[in-house]
This record gives sequence, C-alpha cells and structure tokens, in this order.
Amino acid sequence: MLLDYAIAEDAEYFFSVDSDIILPPNAFDVMSQQMDTMYLYHGYGACAPLVNMAGHLDLGTFAYNYMDWVDNGVTSRAYRSAVPLRDEIFRADVIMAAMLIHKNLFGARWSAHEQGEDIAWSWHAAQIGKRLYVDPYIICNHLMKAPA
Repeated sequence: MLLDYAIAEDAEYFFSVDSDIILPPNAFDVMSQQMDTMYLYHGYGACAPLVNMAGHLDLGTFAYNYMDWVDNGVTSRAYRSAVPLRDEIFRADVIMAAMLIHKNLFGARWSAHEQGEDIAWSWHAAQIGKRLYVDPYIICNHLMKAPA
C-alpha cells in the first residue's frame, strides 16, 4: 500500500525499513546520493545499509541482511554467504530489513516466500533485471527482542 502511494506521488525513492531497525543519522541522505550514481552509471535499483539480523542472539552471532542465490538465480532459494564481510560497497542478490529503492524498481513487489517476503522482493527485482547492493559503511542497529 505504501509503495502504491509512492508511485502515485511520483516519488524518486521508496525507503522500506522494518520497524525494529534503527538507522544512523543521515542514512537516507547518504544512500540516496550514492543511489543516484549507482543507478545512473551501474544499473542498480536498490541499496541496503548493513544490519546484523542476529544481534539479539548469542554474543558474536552474525547474520547480515543480504544473501545470495543458491543456484545463481535459477530458483528463488537464497543462502547466507560464507564470504567474509567486504569493506566496500558490494553487490548482493538479496537485500532485506532496510532498503532504499529507486523508482526504476517500483515494479518489484513483496509476496509470500518460504524464506520471507524480502527474498521474494529481491527475486522479483532479479527477474526484471535490476541489481542490488549493500553499503557496509552505513551500519544500523536491529533491536529485535529474543523470544522469552
């Protein structure tokens, strides 16, 4: 519904952020300035800041908010890469939790998926030929409370 509103208002960007993600100051400004370049010169449609989705689990547990396709995108199954975290902006097959979406990617939609709706959204983005990236310099807090 919110994406439809952004489309109706002819918005340049749609910033989808889960309610338990806390953004650092100026995150939107930095990401939108980068996206202008990444879209125009490199064909990217959306970017994500870095979020440790497992921060509420055992100390030292990491599960970042990006994944890769199991079979290079033949199916929509994704996995968390064992590749060490990169220290530069990098391409990812799947982004989740917080994502700045350029209007060229408003056609991708969230839908049901056994691994979560953000995986389905990223799959739709791939199907329409758009690339996604992660900025590891914008680090967000994830304040999910562990189940009691």
